[in-house]
Amino acid sequence: MPAKHQVESSQPVSPSPLEYFSSVRIGCIFIAMHYLAPFTLDNSIASRHSAPPFSKTRAAMRIPDGITRRDFMNGMLIAAGGAAVGGSFPMRAFGATTTYPCDGSAGSDPRVLRGGNLPSVFNIAHWLRDGRLTFKSSSVVISSSPCDKYTGSYPITADNGNYEVIIVGSGMSGCSAAYYLTRNRPGTKVLILDGQATPGGNANRDDLSPIPDIASTATAYAVQPYAPFLTDLYNTTGINWSNYLVPSPFYSYFFDSQTPYVNPGTNSWNIDTYGAGLKQMPYPTAIVNQLQQAAQDLANWYHKPGSPTDPADMSDPKYDYLSPMTFDQYLTQTKGFHPAVSDFYTRYAVDALDGTCSQVSAYTSISFLGAEYNPSFAYPGGNSGILRHVVKWLIPTAIAGSSDVEILTNPYNLAAMDSASNNVRIRQNCMVVQGNTSSSNANVVYFSNGKFYRAT
Repeated sequence: MPAKHQVESSQPVSPSPLEYFSSVRIGCIFIAMHYLAPFTLDNSIASRHSAPPFSKTRAAMRIPDGITRRDFMNGMLIAAGGAAVGGSFPMRAFGATTTYPCDGSAGSDPRVLRGGNLPSVFNIAHWLRDGRLTFKSSSVVISSSPCDKYTGSYPITADNGNYEVIIVGSGMSGCSAAYYLTRNRPGTKVLILDGQATPGGNANRDDLSPIPDIASTATAYAVQPYAPFLTDLYNTTGINWSNYLVPSPFYSYFFDSQTPYVNPGTNSWNIDTYGAGLKQMPYPTAIVNQLQQAAQDLANWYHKPGSPTDPADMSDPKYDYLSPMTFDQYLTQTKGFHPAVSDFYTRYAVDALDGTCSQVSAYTSISFLGAEYNPSFAYPGGNSGILRHVVKWLIPTAIAGSSDVEILTNPYNLAAMDSASNNVRIRQNCMVVQGNTSSSNANVVYFSNGKFYRAT
């Protein structure tokens, strides 16, 4: 179990499941997009909830200078991977100028036009990026630009839905946050706003021509539920993950004479490398024995209370020392394994973690690899299939039918999702441009169909 930290009296508290997706602060909840990323990308929620605090208590631990452990750990994880991604776009963006050219046409390819990230969506966000918006009490002024026709003062229309929580983003984080909120406080009035045409975000899919197939956009496979909050979500929303277990062999590796440290003349496949094939890998016996010890060590980490996980503040702080350490250092220095063990796991690291064992964090590597030695499942549609079950649970009329096939294949009913009779409403094609997280007057301003609205 994660270590219990002192709760600061000035902050609302949340249950551990909700904190997986959010951190709670005065008058505001920030949703953290933690899927397969060692850093936090926050979506905002404005909250005016007057109900008593959650019964389970847990808050972010702070070190003396006021920095939360979450922020510190996330920063260390970014730093540890810096050498591997120094030439990537996000790193180059840190030094980018503040003058941006107008975006070109997205073209006419129907697959692009179904993709969600269209000019009608990101151009609104660019108003914020370019500093074109001036907010007044009842209007928004848009400064002129050669990039579009919008300029002048626009009134803000009141959206008096009397919402208790407003969530920005109808992807996996936003919908999961709504799920945990309503599980703990049934009847909570929630509004979810999203800029794209359909729910999902990165958990969306394109299953129309020319490839009319329900293919995974992410989470091609996942590990069995490793905590009660995941078991609760799967069971409650009807995600029968155990029906989709991936049988062995799972990973199978090819070794040849170019593979470091292998036996002379090696040129063959090793079947089920992380399972039954582990003992038959083409290395000298001493190295094979150490590879088996490393595999057992990683499997043990998975079941160790408070072991490294994502987000980092769900783990025990006593394992924080693994964050600035590379996985190579952990394997060869902390555990004393032969360099061949590190070289072997580099094949996994470069694929899943974007770097060699000498470049990726031991913390993240242990979190990922520990799961690889435990049962995995492949749910139809990946993240999109899981999200559809969550949306169906939040709003039963959002998708017609009740079977797996119906929930996975029937279209979203966008009108039903935004019905005033729902406790949870999901509203698409709405770009949020301002959030006021004041505890006395929390609200957000969003843009939809050429107009600005203020939701309260």
